[in-house]
Amino acid sequence: MAVKRSDLVENPKSMESLLRGFHGRDIKTRSNMEASDLPLDAFRCIGRSKILYYKSDKRDPNDPKGLGQQGYWKDFYHKQSPLSVVWWYCEADPNPLLTDLADTADESGFTEAVQSKGLMPIDLPEELLELGVLVAIDLEVDGEVQTIRFENFKLFVGKDMKTLYALVELDGELHTSDVLVWRSHKTYVCYRGIVD
Repeated sequence: MAVKRSDLVENPKSMESLLRGFHGRDIKTRSNMEASDLPLDAFRCIGRSKILYYKSDKRDPNDPKGLGQQGYWKDFYHKQSPLSVVWWYCEADPNPLLTDLADTADESGFTEAVQSKGLMPIDLPEELLELGVLVAIDLEVDGEVQTIRFENFKLFVGKDMKTLYALVELDGELHTSDVLVWRSHKTYVCYRGIVD
């Protein structure tokens, strides 16, 4: 099934419509991941997401022909404004840098402040739509911005078409042992990409 005009909207009616609009193609494959109820109280806030960098073979709506068409891997970035918060969960061997950022967020009062705004992490939904590969995040904690790079993380959006997730992929399988969740009252995904 080709992309329909009704897929090129700000508020797609289904995940399938969002996929066609965002990627510029129909569903290629579906894969199941063993459901995992993540301990939401174990997630730690690691800061404010300023810029999200990712790679995707999606269609570039600003350049839909040539190298901008679907099927060519391209670098994208999304400046996040207003407030978007990143939460992190790690089952074992936590990254020391992310642990330090989480400690700073706690000690500075940032974690408590974003919780009071209702920006807490939410569990993985039954359906996730793959957007691409997470490359890096510019994170601000206590007034300082750091670029944090990631390897082996896939970037997804949940069924609400708003909440972003990143999960580790190893040997072709997704794992819930290391998870990032973006929470914002404004961010959403549509045919144009990740939007605020």
